[in-house]
Amino acid sequence: MDPTNRILWWSEQSPATMARARWFLGWHEQASLHLVGQPIIDPALASGFGIFDLATNSWSAQRVSALGIDPRILAEVARWATPLGRIRPKAAAQLGLPPTCMFVTGSWDGSCAAVGAGVVDAGGALVAAGTWESTVAPLQRPRIRQVALRRLALTPQPSTPARALWARSPNGTSVLDWVLGVTGIKLAELEHALDSADADPSPVLMVPHLSGAPGPWPQVPGTTGSALGLTLATSGADLVRAALEGIAIELTLAVGALRAGGCLISTCTVAGGGARSPWWMQLKADLLGIPVQVAQVPEPGTLGAAMLAGVGAGVYGSVGEAAAQARIARRFEPDGGRASRYEEKLTRHRYWARALLPAGRER
Repeated sequence: MDPTNRILWWSEQSPATMARARWFLGWHEQASLHLVGQPIIDPALASGFGIFDLATNSWSAQRVSALGIDPRILAEVARWATPLGRIRPKAAAQLGLPPTCMFVTGSWDGSCAAVGAGVVDAGGALVAAGTWESTVAPLQRPRIRQVALRRLALTPQPSTPARALWARSPNGTSVLDWVLGVTGIKLAELEHALDSADADPSPVLMVPHLSGAPGPWPQVPGTTGSALGLTLATSGADLVRAALEGIAIELTLAVGALRAGGCLISTCTVAGGGARSPWWMQLKADLLGIPVQVAQVPEPGTLGAAMLAGVGAGVYGSVGEAAAQARIARRFEPDGGRASRYEEKLTRHRYWARALLPAGRER
């Protein structure tokens, strides 16, 4: 996924194309090129390149040179909320914008969602409960060895400490969609089925690594998920509940990894399609042992981008001031009694997740 690999691929496969190329851009950078005449990328998005230097928040001249990349093809790195001037008159007219409209550096959707949900200070974490379940937590002092050991991502982040740790899992609502398809249960019927279940965990245990094992598990090719404890009495609702429980348990492991990496997480704010299930949000609060909040706006990424634009345009004095405008729709307090019912399942989950790693790669 590293764009640096793509640059190298093009250089190898079509050197004539690369010789004629002026820039190598993603769509973010293309937007700024067409609107203000210069391709710009912010540090959070640029950190997805292997040639980005976290220490300087810029491209690494050493790595660029070592890989034989022409630095001219790279977009300029500009900090989020940086005003870049007025949009070109022709572009403003085409988009129906006023001629005084200013272009401000934003960031990618995940980083903007944290701003729009108000998660910009150390102690908070945003859980993007979508197809992927990604968790980002601002922090002051990362513990680099733990970050690497647990396969976390340390990136610049529009936040008070200006950096954050990420735990990213491809096994979010993609797993829920799969199990709903297998069982034939309709999404509209899901919450009723969950509310009708008793307080005990599902009799089925699911390790939801259907798209591989994310951190903090080791990166081992061929890792798969599993459903254990099936009998002739197993219902479709049991399977669905097991999937939601498995994803929630994986979140508790991810938050534990983020804390080991230096994050002080006392509250989780959730956004995305998964936040529509009160049953699931309560379970996450119970297993995490901390309050779980649901962002009020359905698209906090869009709101966060607007907030960064407001900072750059002078409407807000800082990212923190802008993010303070974010609102919470609902808050779920942890239930220690319910959490105790899941202690055995959490232990079994850890055991089977390790046991399922190919080639004996357990830890």
